[in-house]
Amino acid sequence: MHLRNHIEVWKALRSKAPISLSELTNLVPLSRVTISTIIKEMLQQGLVQSMGFADSTGGRPSALLSYVPTARLAVGVTMFDNEIISVLADLDGQAVKFHRRAWQGTSPESLLTAMAAAVQDLIIDVDRRRLLGVGVGLPGLIDVPSGRLLLCISMGWLGKPVEARHILEQALDLPVFIANRSRMAALGELQTGVGRGLDSLLYMYLGKGVVAGIALADGIYFGASSSAGEIGHTTVVPDGPLCSCGNRGCLELYTSESSIVARAIAKAREEPQSTLRKETHGNLQALTLDTVIRCAEQGDPAAIATFADVSSYLGIALSMALNLLNPQMLVLGGPVGSRAGALLLEPTIREIEKRTLPLTLAGTQIVTGSPDQEFAALGAASLVLTSVPVEQFLMVGDEWSLSEADTTSWDKSATFSAKTV
Repeated sequence: MHLRNHIEVWKALRSKAPISLSELTNLVPLSRVTISTIIKEMLQQGLVQSMGFADSTGGRPSALLSYVPTARLAVGVTMFDNEIISVLADLDGQAVKFHRRAWQGTSPESLLTAMAAAVQDLIIDVDRRRLLGVGVGLPGLIDVPSGRLLLCISMGWLGKPVEARHILEQALDLPVFIANRSRMAALGELQTGVGRGLDSLLYMYLGKGVVAGIALADGIYFGASSSAGEIGHTTVVPDGPLCSCGNRGCLELYTSESSIVARAIAKAREEPQSTLRKETHGNLQALTLDTVIRCAEQGDPAAIATFADVSSYLGIALSMALNLLNPQMLVLGGPVGSRAGALLLEPTIREIEKRTLPLTLAGTQIVTGSPDQEFAALGAASLVLTSVPVEQFLMVGDEWSLSEADTTSWDKSATFSAKTV
């Protein structure tokens, strides 16, 4: 039976389940016999399941059908704070299993090797015929169509581009889709996190680097050269310090994790009674972001002033982004945004309110990101679900149904939908 018919029935099931055979017949321009035959095949293949009966309207109640969310699976993997997080997700983008693995390397090649090992551990007991592919969220600037890692300023990866997709596909023998991890975090928040149910969101990743993920019209926007969202290299201080990117006064110089700690050290040196000094026993070089957060929560003036300064720079950059994009939600996430919480959120909101049009702000929620970075891995898995052609979701017998289909792989456009196929 022609694959195109299977695809039409599958799409109807995915969009309307649970649904009766009669309702399917009304939706799909095929005969009832053809649809019944296709449904029988899908039941045998485990793609479709019975969901009981609809409420009776006087006659015999209709049997309801639905797709099986775990019939096909997608893998998502990313890295934060020297930890690789991978997830196995079902067709609804819901987590089936998580896996965490420490990483202490320094090169992009060592990160890719560790990511491949993490994925292999995750899928060791999974029938590979159920796997659609692997979504990968990497730090740095990614050429999305080619899957190459071009550079990562915050990690010091400034050499020649790395063929990340090729390396991972060779290691895993699965299709691989790669984007910057901030974009994956934005998609994860949109699909299953704080932005669930919205169709536009600006996600600010604050960590070793500072990058934005932009979700507009229910999709992630990459830009003409895959570099949309590089807000960390926006000038907030004209003629400020020189950044590694070659620009001066970049936002990242004032709001990254290392810059926050450096600012806190400078302020603690001016405050002999600062809790920051006591927490480090006078060795301020041992100060960490978590210590700065803890001291600010305890009311230490130097720590509080540090977050106030950081928020002023964030407010300058984000007010411009909000006036330009007017998203439904702004999320302060990443290791810094999610851990600092209200310490960073509240002064940043005050700064934004001073610099943003009231009408723009009226339609925008400003929140802290989900505390667990698992959402970025889920976003990477969703990248697979939205990138793989629908025909690859279907099997006939023991073979993938690709013979009659257009098997062109990923649509390499500048955006992709955040809705699952």
